[in-house]
Amino acid sequence: MALGYEADLMTVYEPEARILRTMAARVIAGHSCKEVAYWAHEQGYSTTTGKPFYPLTVRNMLMKKRYAGIREYEGAEYPAAWQPVFDPETWQRLQLTLKLRRDRYADAGTVKPRKYLLTGLAYCGKCGRPMNGSAKRDRTGAPLRRTYLCRVQGDTRREGGCGGVRRNADALDYWIKEAVLYRLDTPELAKLLRGGDDEHVNKMTDLLNIRTQHVNRIDMLVDDYATRLLTRAQFARAKQTAEAELRRIEQKISQHSRATTAGGLISAGQSVREFWETCESDESRRSLLALLIEKITVRPGRSKPFMIVNGQRMRFDPSLIQIAWRA
Repeated sequence: MALGYEADLMTVYEPEARILRTMAARVIAGHSCKEVAYWAHEQGYSTTTGKPFYPLTVRNMLMKKRYAGIREYEGAEYPAAWQPVFDPETWQRLQLTLKLRRDRYADAGTVKPRKYLLTGLAYCGKCGRPMNGSAKRDRTGAPLRRTYLCRVQGDTRREGGCGGVRRNADALDYWIKEAVLYRLDTPELAKLLRGGDDEHVNKMTDLLNIRTQHVNRIDMLVDDYATRLLTRAQFARAKQTAEAELRRIEQKISQHSRATTAGGLISAGQSVREFWETCESDESRRSLLALLIEKITVRPGRSKPFMIVNGQRMRFDPSLIQIAWRA
């Protein structure tokens, strides 16, 4: 049995196909596979064998070429006789989203999910290195407190930052959220944020087509080398150039995907604050922040003023925070 198909494995079973399409839409919109697995469990969905969805189950399932109507045989791909669950554009966007996410984790040398909202956006104002989330206990017996820290050593490399800047994570998250909402929180601006969605979707479609053509050209280079139309040196040079161009195309797709993702996050008639308060995914919130913010610089200094976060007083000085807005 395959989820999304009738017993004949040829005909799409719409009740299950809708589950798959919703999973794909949530991944494209910025949700992690873990969050999609949580969602599936909360909805009461399970696999065809009755087992719960795990993050790896979700990821592997959404990468099955069967759902794009593709049959594989001895390393080659052919149009399948069965009906596809995903249309070609959705399939390409889904696979590219998963690929870019996988590449991002590989570049970071870790597959750990981000547990702090501003990871990747907050930078040390003293040495310029990225700041990481870290738990801190102020004194023996005190509860752990979430902070952003410029670490002296990294997770995968001995070299790190200066260790000279630390900020209360709850206070910084709250202040950045309020800064974003103050800047955007009106139905008109939320509509404006969605306004360019059609343009980005059209551009995405063109770029995905260009990417498909470019991948086909790389495959043709391999065939030309195999049939000795290209020497080893010619093949290596051409392949290096072609792969560099493919990476450039994928970067542009990623930029437009981020914009269409943000547009898809906010429903019609919904303000940015309503989206933020009802959103169940930090990945989706981070997608919105990444669309609006280029960089957050946390300058060294003592945080003397108090601010109230969820009824708690916390030391925090907004004058030590600098936001570089994208627009």
